Amino acid sequence: MEMSDVLVHDAIPDPDRDKYIWNPFPGFCGPNATMVRCGGVCPETCLFKSLSCPTHCGVPCQCKPGYVFEVSLLLCILRSDCSPHNKQQKVASHRVFQ
Repeated sequence: MEMSDVLVHDAIPDPDRDKYIWNPFPGFCGPNATMVRCGGVCPETCLFKSLSCPTHCGVPCQCKPGYVFEVSLLLCILRSDCSPHNKQQKVASHRVFQ
């Protein structure tokens, strides 16, 4: 099994399961992300920054320092490239990945 094939499987059924992104990095992490052994499921995005997150592995990539995951593009972009119309909110937990 390759690192890119790793997906998260919840032990407890999750009613919101269909709204999560399975693996936006098929086969490689992209230019602004790096491969990690256990990536999280709550990456910082242009809109949300989680203060905490479930403690299980998600996708095998994470954005490099200074970058955030842009959900509409399915890739990591510079935080400064986020739309000025989007004000980032700090929230308890904002899960993005399955």
